[in-house]
Amino acid sequence: MASLRAAVAARRREFATVRRCARQSLAALGIPPMPLLPGERGAPLWPRGTVGSMTHCLGYRAAAAARADEITALGIDAEPHQPPFPLTHRRLDFRTASVSFQPAERTFSAEFLVPGPRIGEDEVSRFHGRWLVDQGIVLTAIALLPARPNLRQVAR
Repeated sequence: MASLRAAVAARRREFATVRRCARQSLAALGIPPMPLLPGERGAPLWPRGTVGSMTHCLGYRAAAAARADEITALGIDAEPHQPPFPLTHRRLDFRTASVSFQPAERTFSAEFLVPGPRIGEDEVSRFHGRWLVDQGIVLTAIALLPARPNLRQVAR
């Protein structure tokens, strides 16, 4: 891949390993192996009808995939468990979102304070996720379920 030609060997291995994780996630859905090329800003282009997310940091690689008719959007992240901005010692800017954590449940909620991303015709204004700290890594995950009008009618 042209974008990796100048990368150091460790970065190329990281790229290959996280994409192998993604292909395994897709295989669990019955989707045959295929290249997962980078799209806009390096995010992978998932096969039609699927959504997914990949994450990697020093010592950790993971991927998750789902069928797009079951999950609207999927996001995972892994970062070393350390103070934010350790080199610059700057405060984080929280003008774009408000995040609250529920430690006992290991969940979090985030609400956009600016217009949120659009998925189809709907604007996402808030989402909920789960988090875990394990072996020096902070793991987070979110899954946005599709709107299901029939469920709302039954709940009335």
